[in-house]
Amino acid sequence: MFWYFIYFIVLIAFYQLINLIYRRWIVREEPTQSTAILITGGAQGLGRETALIYAQKRCKIAIWDIKYDLLDKVKSEITQAGGTAYCYKCDISDRQEVENTARRTLDDMGKIDILINNAAIATHLHHDEIKENHFRKLHEINYLGHAWVTLAFLPHVRHITVIASVLSFIPALKESDYCASKAAINAYFSSLRIELKARKSPVKVTIVYPYHIFTKMFNDMKFGHVKYLLPSQKPGDVAKAIYNGICEKREEIFVPGYAKVLCLIALSFPSEVRDWGNELLFRDACESLKPLAYN
Repeated sequence: MFWYFIYFIVLIAFYQLINLIYRRWIVREEPTQSTAILITGGAQGLGRETALIYAQKRCKIAIWDIKYDLLDKVKSEITQAGGTAYCYKCDISDRQEVENTARRTLDDMGKIDILINNAAIATHLHHDEIKENHFRKLHEINYLGHAWVTLAFLPHVRHITVIASVLSFIPALKESDYCASKAAINAYFSSLRIELKARKSPVKVTIVYPYHIFTKMFNDMKFGHVKYLLPSQKPGDVAKAIYNGICEKREEIFVPGYAKVLCLIALSFPSEVRDWGNELLFRDACESLKPLAYN
């Protein structure tokens, strides 16, 4: 049995090495000046950092965001970095608004090659503290909104990317609504990927699973000593991982890379053990989050 285990580990290591070579040096495709990218929730945080990376490649970048006051600033930053920016105010929870804005975007840009579904909100409330309108709004943005945007652009794109989370697999205190939305994203886009493959579609689907990112949504989270064991991710580092993953046509991107191993290890334990470890490591950090509210 021991040697079977060793063979299994060697086989996995060999596969990972071949996959790395294949992705990094054979199928990798860098964007060009003619590449058109759409990023939802792109006016700040991870979306903004990702947009600036593509701007350095002189790409055409469409930014959708509900925060109109931030669009002019990010447009200027994209232009200064070398890209061409198209900015639109859009509430992705409204399907009709999504379809209208999609038509405007395609009319202005001519095409969209890469779609990056990034927009998200959180409440940081216990399950019995969440108001119904906030619960609905979160799922309409975090899950349904990405579905509406994807369906609007599916006939036009070459690559679809969505930002899920390690919370798709591992639950967290005060994040029942957020975790549920990320789990829904994982299930929906994994199923979409399988359906597209079955139809021999050339459209690629990439799901991103980041660990805690130090953005405005989660920047008041106090991890204590856990931060030395599992450090928070900088938005710029996650954006680079997304960029490289898309270039390499990866279907899954865990950030940091070892997060996938940690998720697999955690899921191998009974729920009682997982919940005990979750409370031991993350209870204080989750409780430190200040509630957010959205109208």
